[in-house]
Amino acid sequence: MDQSFFETKDPQDYMEFLKERDLHSEWEETAVKELTVEEKSVFSPKAGISEQAMREAVFIVKSPQLPVSYLRNIAVSSLLERARLGGSALSDLSHTDFAMFVTACLATAKTNETTKIRFQDGKVSAFMASTYKIIDQVDIFAETEKQIRSQFSGEFVKGAWNHSVTLADYSVALPVSDYEDIFKEKGLSFTDIVMTMTVMTSESGYSGVNIYPSVVGIMPDGRRFKVPILGEIAMPHKGKASIGEFRSNLSLAFQGPSEGA
Repeated sequence: MDQSFFETKDPQDYMEFLKERDLHSEWEETAVKELTVEEKSVFSPKAGISEQAMREAVFIVKSPQLPVSYLRNIAVSSLLERARLGGSALSDLSHTDFAMFVTACLATAKTNETTKIRFQDGKVSAFMASTYKIIDQVDIFAETEKQIRSQFSGEFVKGAWNHSVTLADYSVALPVSDYEDIFKEKGLSFTDIVMTMTVMTSESGYSGVNIYPSVVGIMPDGRRFKVPILGEIAMPHKGKASIGEFRSNLSLAFQGPSEGA
């Protein structure tokens, strides 16, 4: 479960993978000013941390309310946001100085400022703001699969995951005649046109719960040419974001050009 990439063309395998990840993951909340960062070399690891986790991590993070955890590289940018830090000079610091500097800045946070922390297999992958809305990825892709199949006779094409984003591609069985002009305007001729949709999300701050509807043309030589339609339908992880809002966004993805493109 500490692998950095997963891909499959089987929808059942994809959902099982997401469920397995969910079993080994959790969100916790703690005060920002109580977080401390140390270079890994000064920490004696406890039992239960995988060998791969120890090899990959450079820093560890501590809080009085939480277990000592290794810091994934992907979590550094969100940690710096909580510390209100930025700039290329940080990358020039030694690991020891970096840890000391970030810890000092975290300590200046307001007493009531908290962060939501994403843990997986003994490592931290994100430090999100307290207002971040957690939307379960299993629910997101289960809802997508349900609506694609029941309303649009669509099918799962491929799913992929890494520590940055989780995404899946779907074919959509809808009439495409309304979209033929998109290709004609580009002077392109195709033997086949299909509608597709990509759903992408992230638990590390790299994406909201976003939908990308597209029309794909198959050229005579077999090459594929994808043209986005409607643009990105985005739902940031904040405010009133919910599975209900995502369900509504899914229905928007299949409006014809005359309805909202």
